[in-house]
Amino acid sequence: MTTVCRFSRSVDSARYSQAIAIRLMIALQFVCLPTPPALAAQATEPRHGVVVIYDDAKWSIKRKNPHLIVLNCKDESCGGASSECMTLQFDNRADSYAPGLLTQMNKVNRKFIGIWERNGQRLELVDKPEWQTLNHRSIALSSLRYRLGNRVKRIWSSQILAQFGTTGLVCESDEDKYPVANASWMLLLQSILIPGE
Repeated sequence: MTTVCRFSRSVDSARYSQAIAIRLMIALQFVCLPTPPALAAQATEPRHGVVVIYDDAKWSIKRKNPHLIVLNCKDESCGGASSECMTLQFDNRADSYAPGLLTQMNKVNRKFIGIWERNGQRLELVDKPEWQTLNHRSIALSSLRYRLGNRVKRIWSSQILAQFGTTGLVCESDEDKYPVANASWMLLLQSILIPGE
């Protein structure tokens, strides 16, 4: 009798453990479900068909010029109101290879620094143009810093090689917002769809 009792207890115990395990598995299925994607919207540049996919809970779009996509941050998670990005496309097939693109970015930076200096203002090169890899793409990145009244601002530029030349983002934010803003800019850059890729 005692043996039977012990046996039935161990069976009950095994069933109880099994029931707990099943409940845990069910609960984990709900916990481990992929989180729903952020509200995705998209904007297309008509000349080359470059598409930017963005979270419209964080970004709003301005289209004063049909060939430019201007994104304004409306949330602190992307740098707040000081954070803004603009897409740019360049038809520069001659420079559509790695050395040429870095050379081009260096020329553009020097040109802007010269223009600012002639106007009695200082534009400082913070990050000289360099290559990074993002999602198997080679991307040229650079940043500049300037002062606007009492505020220090950062300009960040990026270019991706494309069949027609290059595309990318030029973004700006307050310097103190730059680390957070830059992480959001990289996500925007990652979201860009280029025809022919």
